[in-house]
Amino acid sequence: MTPSETAYRGNCTTMVGSVYGTGKVEADALRRAFDALRAEHPTLAGFMEPAVGGYELVVPSHPAPGVVRVREASPAQPPSGREAVVDPAVELAAIDLAAEAGEPERFCLSLCVYHGAYDGHAITTVLIPRLLEQYSAIVLTGEPIAVEPQPMLESCETVLTRRGVRPTNEVSGFEEALRSAPVFPVTEVQSDERPRQVRLTFSAEETARLRAVGKARGFSVSAVVTAVVIDAMHEFLGRPEELVVPVLSVVAIRDRLDPPAPATEGTVMLGTGGAVVTATATSDPLELGGQVVDRLVRELRDGVIQQSCLHLPRLLGELAAPPPEAGPASKFLVGISNVGVVFDYPNPPGLVIEDFQGVSANLAAQDFGRPELGVATKHNYWFMALTYGGRLSLAFKVREAGSAPDHELPLVRALRSAADRILGSAED
Repeated sequence: MTPSETAYRGNCTTMVGSVYGTGKVEADALRRAFDALRAEHPTLAGFMEPAVGGYELVVPSHPAPGVVRVREASPAQPPSGREAVVDPAVELAAIDLAAEAGEPERFCLSLCVYHGAYDGHAITTVLIPRLLEQYSAIVLTGEPIAVEPQPMLESCETVLTRRGVRPTNEVSGFEEALRSAPVFPVTEVQSDERPRQVRLTFSAEETARLRAVGKARGFSVSAVVTAVVIDAMHEFLGRPEELVVPVLSVVAIRDRLDPPAPATEGTVMLGTGGAVVTATATSDPLELGGQVVDRLVRELRDGVIQQSCLHLPRLLGELAAPPPEAGPASKFLVGISNVGVVFDYPNPPGLVIEDFQGVSANLAAQDFGRPELGVATKHNYWFMALTYGGRLSLAFKVREAGSAPDHELPLVRALRSAADRILGSAED
């Protein structure tokens, strides 16, 4: 396996795609649907094991049934902590089904896949739709749809090489942002609690208005999302006179290759970019967001981002292990992965799908029994933005201890206020 496939092994980074809805999910049909999905995409039935010079992917000729966890939950939410990740030494994919009793019964169905095997684009556009399609067939006919095993996935490195993409020495915005990130002293006491996953969802009306405000000023939705995050971080950190904000961006590169790469041709077909902006009392968040996106567009045009993932294992290592001279401190970084619009999934028999959420989960320092390991990334804030059903949402983790409702958390309030300010600016 290549570096891009093994880079996420250390903390079991897992992509979790969660479908929310109402109705009673038939667990046996779901298990059979998952087995049919694994038969069609054999990589899902594999695992990683040590080999000479690294790791290799092992796919048994007769794999054991897929792991489908069924639990009662109120409210029905995606798994968290250790339950949200898959250990690639054991499995590359699992399903979690949370069922909430009531009238109607609610569910949250999550497909959890090791990030080094499939990226979010493949999960949202291929794997989840096919899982739902197989589930529907089994409920209606008693049998899954007949499938042909697909070829094993090739690595990102292989796909890029075949298209003539080679690593360059040009410093991308991503690497520049890492190098420019200011060091924040860790003055607060480390919480013994693992980071908490939260989500802020805007209404369809708010989403449409944010889009319209950006369009009226010549900014894309990505720029508007970036503006909201930058302004929120400025408020969240007390609005210092100047706040240097290194913004790291994750970009799907499948459609930016020649020829484009289908959703299941490569493993982790992502590029990384970034920019460093400075927020002040007089800066315009939309202008700052536009600066970040403008650099992304330029580096995509020049092919810098397309080859950036070839440097990713090294850069992730530098991010996880800051230089010793930094002492007990962490770098301040803001990461944004804008998935874009996820098209509505069809309703399986007896179910109504209402929402979708995508997150990146991994083992926290607390899961290793060493909370101090979290110091290096304590001031890293990563946001996954997507639009489903006409509603924009931001999923992220917070490190505040306690059990306050999501809407009362300081970072959630800051994000909401930032969006309100941008909407209000259109009325001034």
